[in-house]
Amino acid sequence: MPEFESPSKWTPSLVHKSIDPVLLNDRRVTISEEMQEAIRLDKRVARAEERRRGNSGFFPDEWVRLEIRRTDEWAEKLVNAWIEIWEIQGRVQCHALFSAIFDWELAQLFSTRMSCFQRESERLETTTRQAGRFAGARGLLAMEMGKLRSKWHRKLNVAAREGMYKLIRARQAPLGAQPATISPVVSPQPKSAPATTNAKVRPKKRLNYRSDVKLAIQMELVRASGATNLEICQAIDSNGNAELPRNWQLKPSDREFEKAYRDNRTRPRIEKMISKVRRDMRDVHLLPKR
Repeated sequence: MPEFESPSKWTPSLVHKSIDPVLLNDRRVTISEEMQEAIRLDKRVARAEERRRGNSGFFPDEWVRLEIRRTDEWAEKLVNAWIEIWEIQGRVQCHALFSAIFDWELAQLFSTRMSCFQRESERLETTTRQAGRFAGARGLLAMEMGKLRSKWHRKLNVAAREGMYKLIRARQAPLGAQPATISPVVSPQPKSAPATTNAKVRPKKRLNYRSDVKLAIQMELVRASGATNLEICQAIDSNGNAELPRNWQLKPSDREFEKAYRDNRTRPRIEKMISKVRRDMRDVHLLPKR
């Protein structure tokens, strides 16, 4: 893989700039037309059911339920479109890809659907002269859309972690093949006279962190090997991959890694852990030696 294609070099912003805009916009238009038609049909069916039941309170809550269901489907289609286009361009899935999908696609989708619901519900209140009829539905949608947003943030974070481990395995794979490329090709030795060597064979070390904080630090160093300690702390805050350890908190309400790092009282503890992870990653050749 060429150096510029290394997944660790990608950032969400660079992914957003690099994905093919023509292909992406084509997928967006196709998906939008499909989902808008499905939403229009849902609303017609829900209104017909309200008339059949003779219950004027049925439609608002049912509209919210259908809106959340369709937005969830919409989000899944957009995620698949991004991944498909990224792979068409000959690139591998990575942490930055999933962060870019959420930041530049799904966050905007959730916000847009909320705005559309609010405008449409207010329009219906005006045309039917039923002020406030959908006020409860708007509140319910805000709550349910928040849950949906959290669900997709969690799903993409898991996918990003899986991508990180794939990258780690990809980087470890050449390590096992290295002796074959460096050593000359020789005929196999007879069993009675095995080849000898003075080199001491060391077992290959693997990282197997149980700590969420160490895993989060490792993830950021895999994504951007040259990141500074401060940038690592900022990325962990942004991605939400770990909670701030208690012994790094000055107050029970402290949650931010960046804030803890900027404080001289807790910075040495953070620097010590990040240095430990860097050293471990160099030992297994996941980071270049100094």
